[in-house]
Amino acid sequence: MLILVAWSAQARASSGRYNTSATRLRGARNVHLVQHTHDDPGWLKTVDQYHYGSNNSIQVAGVQYILDSVMSSLDRHPDRTFIFAEMAFFSRWWREQDRAMRSLVRRLIKGGQLSFVNGGYVQNDEAASYYVAMIDQTTLGHRFLKDMFGGDVVPRVGWQIDPFGHSSTQAAFSALYGYDVQFFGRADYQDMKRRKERKEMEMLWRGAASFGDAADVLTGNFASGNYGPPPGFNWDWGQHDPQIQDDERLHDHNVDNRVDAFVKQCDALFNVTRGNDIMLTMGTDFTYANAHVWYKNLDKLIHYVNKDGRLNVFYSSPQAYVRAKHAYKAEWPLKTDDFFPYADCPHCYWTGYFTSRPAAKGYIRHASAYLQAARQLEAQAGRGAAKGANTDALWEAVSLAQHHDAVTGTAKQHVADDYNQRIAAGMAEAGRVVLAALGPLVELRRGTMLSVPGGDDGVNKMSDSTGRNERHVIDRHPSAAMGDGQSVENITSPESISHADSTSTPTCGGSGGSSLGCYNEWLLCPLANISVCAPTVESTRAGTGFTVAVYNPLARARTHHLRIPISVGAVEEGKVGADEANVGAEAQRKVKSRRLWTVQDHLGTPAKAQLLPISDATRRLQAAASADGTVVSRSAIADAELAFSVDLPPLGLSIFDIQTTSESDPTAAEHTEAASLAVGHDSMMRLDSGGAAPMLQFSGGRLQRAAVRGGAVDVKLDAGIMVYNSSAGGSDGSIPSGAYIFRPNGSEFLNLEAAAVVKGPVLNEVRSSFHPWVQLTVRTWTNAPHIEVEWTIGPIPFDDGFGREVVVQYGTDLNTTTEFSTDSNGREMLERVRDFRPTWKLNNTGDAASSNYYPLTTAIEIAEPGRAALAVLVDRAQGGTSLQSGQVEVMIHRRVLHDDWRGVGEPLNETACGCRDCGCDGLIVRGTHLLTLEEPAKAAEIRRRTQQEVCDAPLVAYLPHASTRRWGGAATATTQDESRKEDVLPDNVHLLTFQDVGNDELLLRLAHLYQAGEDPELSKEVEVDVMAVLRRALGPRRYRTVRGIEERSLSGALPLKDVSRLKWKAGASLSAAEDLDAQDQITGVVDARAGNASADRTDTGKSQPGVQGLVADVFDAEDPIAAAKDADEPQAGDVGLAAERHGPVGCSPSLCGQELRAKLGPMEIRTWAVTLGKHSVAVSTS
Repeated sequence: MLILVAWSAQARASSGRYNTSATRLRGARNVHLVQHTHDDPGWLKTVDQYHYGSNNSIQVAGVQYILDSVMSSLDRHPDRTFIFAEMAFFSRWWREQDRAMRSLVRRLIKGGQLSFVNGGYVQNDEAASYYVAMIDQTTLGHRFLKDMFGGDVVPRVGWQIDPFGHSSTQAAFSALYGYDVQFFGRADYQDMKRRKERKEMEMLWRGAASFGDAADVLTGNFASGNYGPPPGFNWDWGQHDPQIQDDERLHDHNVDNRVDAFVKQCDALFNVTRGNDIMLTMGTDFTYANAHVWYKNLDKLIHYVNKDGRLNVFYSSPQAYVRAKHAYKAEWPLKTDDFFPYADCPHCYWTGYFTSRPAAKGYIRHASAYLQAARQLEAQAGRGAAKGANTDALWEAVSLAQHHDAVTGTAKQHVADDYNQRIAAGMAEAGRVVLAALGPLVELRRGTMLSVPGGDDGVNKMSDSTGRNERHVIDRHPSAAMGDGQSVENITSPESISHADSTSTPTCGGSGGSSLGCYNEWLLCPLANISVCAPTVESTRAGTGFTVAVYNPLARARTHHLRIPISVGAVEEGKVGADEANVGAEAQRKVKSRRLWTVQDHLGTPAKAQLLPISDATRRLQAAASADGTVVSRSAIADAELAFSVDLPPLGLSIFDIQTTSESDPTAAEHTEAASLAVGHDSMMRLDSGGAAPMLQFSGGRLQRAAVRGGAVDVKLDAGIMVYNSSAGGSDGSIPSGAYIFRPNGSEFLNLEAAAVVKGPVLNEVRSSFHPWVQLTVRTWTNAPHIEVEWTIGPIPFDDGFGREVVVQYGTDLNTTTEFSTDSNGREMLERVRDFRPTWKLNNTGDAASSNYYPLTTAIEIAEPGRAALAVLVDRAQGGTSLQSGQVEVMIHRRVLHDDWRGVGEPLNETACGCRDCGCDGLIVRGTHLLTLEEPAKAAEIRRRTQQEVCDAPLVAYLPHASTRRWGGAATATTQDESRKEDVLPDNVHLLTFQDVGNDELLLRLAHLYQAGEDPELSKEVEVDVMAVLRRALGPRRYRTVRGIEERSLSGALPLKDVSRLKWKAGASLSAAEDLDAQDQITGVVDARAGNASADRTDTGKSQPGVQGLVADVFDAEDPIAAAKDADEPQAGDVGLAAERHGPVGCSPSLCGQELRAKLGPMEIRTWAVTLGKHSVAVSTS
């Protein structure tokens, strides 16, 4: 019996006739085989089609079958290993598994055969994703793993293998997630060529200058530039690579041939890699649907190559590979910039996707901001307040949209539609949460509360009163993040309708689709940015007015500027809506009686307000939205806007009442009209909105000059439109512009054709038309320190057979030479230099524009030292550059005729109907840039503050009045007492996340907003009372239930005290190479930290050791396996940034009393998990 058991164990360990039990050997050339599949959560098919394996006419791929097959193959042999990355798929698959399969998975994880890398919901894009959404999607994935398998399973390996360029913020976040290493595939072909020659494909990446070396992360760039297996060794079903045929009795025996080919591939990789360890990624897109084929060949490969003796090959994992590398105790080349832009061949710059699908990019950004605000209200009210609704669906939809083929705009059209439909559904449910949570915050004098949505039967149904059809919400949604009514749905409920019917008021849904009868029901307007909003337009047309509630998600007070769609009077029958909108400015509505309106706050204090007619650009949008069915109720279409500014308390609510008034009322909103300007003439005009607003000067209808603070900063400033013609490629193989690649073929500036000015007490604006499909509005608000530029573009002409890529150009007289700055995912600003790369000598002949484009997640800035800095803040991810001194250009829309041969297989031709080649007009997109102008020393403060205005818009809800009498008297907001007007946090700290994640746990994140050295005061370390933040954010009732608080890793999955990262030694800087001739000619471009790091090590003689010497030093000195085991033990300093600097990270209210002080240094983000009890505990709320 004992002999039989021993024989069985040995047979299992050697997989029958194949010995696969090899492990890493000292002194050998070790080949780590890492089995993986890269599964895009949407690209050519939707995420669910990929999961189920449907729609295979496009691509044969089914992730559920991959996981089924892999688990079976791993179970058959304990040596086999596999890694998986995308929780969007694994969570779907896991939900469908029975108890037996779940038990098997847990056993495979415990045995080390199955492990997870990255662990986010997706592998997020690194150019177009905002940092808040990057953290959110990683949190969603890590939380799933922690909840299902425990904290030990949360990955320690970053795996961003497919994004099209890599950001320094992602590198810094990798360290804050607790990763020891980050791997990726793609980098610029010129960069990779040079680093291969110098064996620098693995490096130490210092992603955030503000963190110093505390967030350094080892980074591996796969030498193939991709993430697949070596050529000739892809054994996925349907591939043509040779199987290993080892039966000598058969004619096609090929073992020797396959072994030689494999050794040759490995030799090539050893030649560009430091040390005696290499890692092979055995898998690629959607591989292992028949895992048996892979593992049968891999078993043979390991057996026969090891028998050959030239290599030591074994099943491994990225974790094991990293431990081996750490055992070298070597210095690694230091990277301090990023990996943008990316090109994979000459004239192949992947800079088009920075802007592709601009409407979707705006919608995704808007949805992410809405999610943060809705979470705050949900956390204060509790997850049960909305009777079954929560923000989880929106969390999942926004996380999915961060995928590197989603927010990038590089998926097929039907997949892009699917992403947007998911967001729409998530926002609909989050809308229920918002209204349910706002209810307790508002008390009406008549005793009526905000309607709380009830069960599922009556909610989230798109009635005509919303003025639009849900089917087209995405395609038409321009998502102007600075617009008003940043909300998502018209929310109805059985309770609210029943309550309305029980009174003597009209019932909901009156004639013509009007919702005016729902007078006790708060509504949300998703299309306010094209002046479509049923509750406000219908109530003002009826003369009954409405009330608006505005919630501020920032932890500081702010002033927000509203433009609310209304009707200026009773309109003649047949003159409402799309038909009239087609006529344009010359056919104004015939008003029977012009009404006057007044705006009053919750105390009855009048607010200065202004009425202005909608623009021709807005009429064009309204007409298009009516024509394609986006707007189904013409009664929701406005003919005017009511503009006023509101002061909002931190994390609080303000209420305003809009009602009719008499001509004798001095507080009535001032009517203003649009006056035509003489285009092309030298007539000068100044616009001065007063207070802190910039003074603008126009000549012949064009912006000419801007000044702030009484002329303390004064520059020439112009805003114009340029159009690049898209390259069509050629029969010679030249690459066209497409969804990924920007390759222009000439350009032209558009002439200004018409202009009009609107002047008033609240805002001034100049409306400029450069073409029937191109309009800009330059706007300033009283006392607002920025210039607002609203752009409306489309449909881009297509009939002449040319693609076009549209940019806004801002020209100044600033002497900025070749330098400018762009943001990294909304965090640090990075210095850029035209026609230059910090770590290699760039050859960009023929690509002067596309090679200098960089991703703008939030901002681009130019500056003349000692004079002025101009920043352009964007409301969605876009591409931008500075191609001349003093000039900035930002790409805002693109429509191309050709596919760029990068896999998506269709041209980027967006239409209003969400389809291609269907006869619909091209997509019209509206968005906003905010321009700040200031002295360079003061520029960061206004830019950072304005960035928050753009990225964290308030929530706006509307209550139409039932009759001409004022709605219930003045409203009283419980958040408006004096004590709650004080800022919750210092000016340089942001309440990044306040989320009820369920199971009596909250997630709290605080972020320092400034990078090191950016501002003399605001860049300093600051101390915050975390418990005081909780008291304000939760409110007295829920704060009394706080039982404990513990600091966590950035994703919230791991206690910070348990995060132990491997430490790495920095060697020579990649930015200090001798062959970078341009380096000495450019001052201040290369980060001083990098230069110092290389200088400190140059004298040792080890800044660039010979590779053979390195190997000898390492392997002759000690056993790397033993060293690797030692490295797994926590070392001094091997903890997260916050814990390393700030000591204790957790306590309960009874232990920490009234304070939990936390320090935040520049750019630092700290995360806490807050435990709640079912009932109140004795915690002071004073």
